[in-house]
Amino acid sequence: MPANGVSEPQVRFFSPMPNDYHFVPKGDVYITSNVRKRTHAVGATLYVVVDKHRKPIGLRCPTSIYQEVTAAAQASAANRAAVVQSRDAAVEREFEAELLRLYPDLPRQDVSKILKQALEKRSRRVGRTGTLDLESRVHLAVKAYIRHCHTPYEQLLKDGIARGKARQMVTRELKEVARLWMGSTYRTTMDTQSGRTNRKRKTTSCQPGPRKRKTTGRPPRRSAQPDCKTGEGKGDVENMTSAEESERDDLSIFDDDPEDSDWIP
Repeated sequence: MPANGVSEPQVRFFSPMPNDYHFVPKGDVYITSNVRKRTHAVGATLYVVVDKHRKPIGLRCPTSIYQEVTAAAQASAANRAAVVQSRDAAVEREFEAELLRLYPDLPRQDVSKILKQALEKRSRRVGRTGTLDLESRVHLAVKAYIRHCHTPYEQLLKDGIARGKARQMVTRELKEVARLWMGSTYRTTMDTQSGRTNRKRKTTSCQPGPRKRKTTGRPPRRSAQPDCKTGEGKGDVENMTSAEESERDDLSIFDDDPEDSDWIP
């Protein structure tokens, strides 16, 4: 049922067609949306045509409304196409600018390929998702592109390697290419990530606090020291060498995530 509360009965394609009604196949958003609006506006019944799986495949609306909408679509086609083209160009310029900011050493031939793949319309690919910010979309697009075009990932899949395993096997190569393309921005990115990690890290001291002692005249008893071995003990401070720190933060944006698909976030 639509948001305005108007009922839209569902029917099968071979159900009898009401008099003076026309079938409108799904696919042209301008036509289907305007058919729906105009049919509701005049108080007529709009039917949703579904297949055997109850999946919508089109609409049934009064023939007169269908004719009005198709005439308007033809008259406005050129203007609408120009608007869409302008909007798509703006999206591509914005994406390309962010891509070159994050990956200044990215080869030019790869720039055009990433833009083409990530921004393909009606593909549900990461470049056009509205659920992520631009920087995240660019990183995911580059990650997917490197995996497919600069690692043996696709060959591993052809050889029967499970998808998750294949992704793990090419992670190191993926990071090496990404680091190369990031160039001078790599260190800045790592410093930013390291700062975030340091702020989140627990800072509890391993040394016990001072204790009040009773004055008894006897020498004080030595208190046991807590175990401060790295990585041992729940909630203990994690002491990491500079090499371990670098390995942990190294291109964490490219760490393989089983929930991350190849092209869809």
